Amino acid sequence: MFASKAFRKVIWPLLLTWLTGFLIAIIFCIIFWTDILSFHKENRGYIFSGLLTLGSFLLATKTFIITRLQDGLFQTKEYDDTYTIAIEQSDEGKVGERNQPLRNLAEFLSWGIASCLITALLQLILGVCNNITCTIVALGASLGALAIVLRGWWHLRGIIHTYLEHANRQKMK
Repeated sequence: MFASKAFRKVIWPLLLTWLTGFLIAIIFCIIFWTDILSFHKENRGYIFSGLLTLGSFLLATKTFIITRLQDGLFQTKEYDDTYTIAIEQSDEGKVGERNQPLRNLAEFLSWGIASCLITALLQLILGVCNNITCTIVALGASLGALAIVLRGWWHLRGIIHTYLEHANRQKMK
């Protein structure tokens, strides 16, 4: 039961996000394959270092972001009251568990970190090959990783918006 629920709520959107980025890269590689080969050959080092930097940055900030949001928003009485009202208006299956938005964000950040670091390694390993298949896999993984990071950023944006609204209400009291 837990695995299927986690699969529906977190893993399935992650896979769809990654596959979307990967498929976009495949389409671009097929349409512009000669330009893509030269582009990848000239820029694979930059792609490698960019993904390695992004993965390292996300790794360094993940704990701080999650802890700060947990303490500043999800552990407050106001959040408990809002969650209780939401449960009363509809069942817990529709609302989700109490800290579900934070858990989803933590999952997306964790998978974003892993995908960036794995993709950086793919750039290093497959980037030396000078054929279209290796280039498609390397660039597809890059766009997939960026899609996951962007989706994680979108989750973070929503939670920070809620956090700032909460902080403004606390100042008004």
